[in-house]
Amino acid sequence: MLNGLGTCYYGGSHKNRAIHTDICSPLATSPTWSSLKPEQKNILSKDGFELWKKLILEIKPDLILMSLKKSNLELLPLDFIKTIHTKKGRLSPNRKQPEYLIEHYRLNLDGFKTNVIWGSAQNTPLQPFPNKIELGKKILKYLEDLIINDTK
Repeated sequence: MLNGLGTCYYGGSHKNRAIHTDICSPLATSPTWSSLKPEQKNILSKDGFELWKKLILEIKPDLILMSLKKSNLELLPLDFIKTIHTKKGRLSPNRKQPEYLIEHYRLNLDGFKTNVIWGSAQNTPLQPFPNKIELGKKILKYLEDLIINDTK
């Protein structure tokens, strides 16, 4: 998805540069966050979320991409802007058909405002969306149109 957005983790290869953090803690872990034991996650989360907010206020990103449980968004002072993309999941008997979303929010963290794009996750980030490069391009076009309309 990053390539579709015109960004990358490596400098010089794209217009924009990306970093990856976990919202509960920006500290790198080995094993990765999803493989940590619940007690390990609790220890890191205790001060890690405050550290994450300080990191955001320091680097002041133009865009934050998130793919995590939607309930985690409640940790942040967000205003919903718009649903950018939806995808219907597989229909199963005796179960409501899932709908996967890509949504735009506005974060206001201690006076710093930025855009947040949140996408449904399953076992891995943005797993319900098979063509992530095209999804990145769609989000980029949405954001570019938003900027053009805001300057009119």
